[in-house]
Amino acid sequence: MASMEKETVTAAERVSNNSAGDAGGLAVAFEEGKEVGLSDAHICTDADNKRILRRTDIWMLSLLCMVYFLQSADKGIIGLTAVYGLKTDAKLKGNDYSNIGNIGYYAQLGVQPLAAWILVKLRFRQVLPVIITCWGISVAGGLGGSRSYAGLLASRFFLGAFEAAVIPLFSIITIAFYRRSEQPFRVACWYSCYGLSTLISAPIVYGFGRIHSHTLFRYQVVYLFFGLLTIVIGITTYWWAHDSPGEARYLTPEDRLKAVDRLKANQQGVVSHTFKWKHVFEAWGELKYWFYMSMYRQSNHVDRVLTDFPFSHGNRR
Repeated sequence: MASMEKETVTAAERVSNNSAGDAGGLAVAFEEGKEVGLSDAHICTDADNKRILRRTDIWMLSLLCMVYFLQSADKGIIGLTAVYGLKTDAKLKGNDYSNIGNIGYYAQLGVQPLAAWILVKLRFRQVLPVIITCWGISVAGGLGGSRSYAGLLASRFFLGAFEAAVIPLFSIITIAFYRRSEQPFRVACWYSCYGLSTLISAPIVYGFGRIHSHTLFRYQVVYLFFGLLTIVIGITTYWWAHDSPGEARYLTPEDRLKAVDRLKANQQGVVSHTFKWKHVFEAWGELKYWFYMSMYRQSNHVDRVLTDFPFSHGNRR
C-alpha cells in the first residue's frame, strides 16, 4: 500500500514538474505502453475523472451523435423522397427502386474487410473526415444530380461503401475514450440518433418537398440539402475529431495524461496500428459475436423490408 502511494506521489511530481509539451509527450508514451513508470500509479482523482468525462462527452459524444444522425438520415431518406416523385421523375420501373435501396448494403458488406484494415492502420482524424465528405458527395453530387436508374444505383453503391466504416469506427472510438462502465450509455446515445434522424428528417423532407423548381426535381432538392450539410460536417470533423485521449486537444497536457490513466480500469490498450488476424478468428469463434450479429440483423430486418420493398398496388397478386 505504501509503495503504491509512493508511486502515485512520484508520478504526480513528474507531471507537475514537466512542461506542457513534455506532459503531452508523456501522455502519448503512457498511452502506447512505453512509459512503464506510470503503469502502477494513480494520478486521476474523482474530480479529474468527472471533469475529463464531461469534456469528452461535449467533444467526442456530440461528434458521434451528429455523424450517426447524418449517416442514418442520408441512408434513410430514400423512402421519404419516394413520396415526392423519385420513382416517376427518375422513371423507375419494376424492381428499380428496391435495387437502389438495397445495393448500398451489398456495398457495405463487400467493403467491410477493407474498412476494418484501414481503421487499424490509419488515425481517426484521417479516416472520419474523408468518409463523411465522400458519402456527402455521393448524396449531393450523385443522388442529387442523378435523374436515371443507373446514376441513382451507382450513387447508392458509393454511399454504402463509404458508410461501411462508420459503426466499427464509432465502436473503436467509444472504447478508446470511455471506461467500460461508461460505454453502454454512450453507445445508446449515438445509436439512438438512428430513430432521431427519422423523426427530424421527415419534417425537413416535407418542407423541401414543397419547393417547386424549374431546374430540379423535388427529390434532388432534398438530396442536395442533406448532401451539402454532410460535406460541411465532414470537413469540420478534421478539427472536431481527436485520435486518442493522449492526443485530445480539448484537454490540457496534464489532463491528457490523467485521461489515459483513468482508462487503465479497462485493462486494454488504447492505440494500436497493427492488424492481427488472430483477433479476427477469435471473434468468429466467440458466441457473443454471433448473438450480436443476429440481434443487429433482426433489429434492421423489418425496417429495411418496409423501406426498400414497399407494398404497392402493382405488387398485388
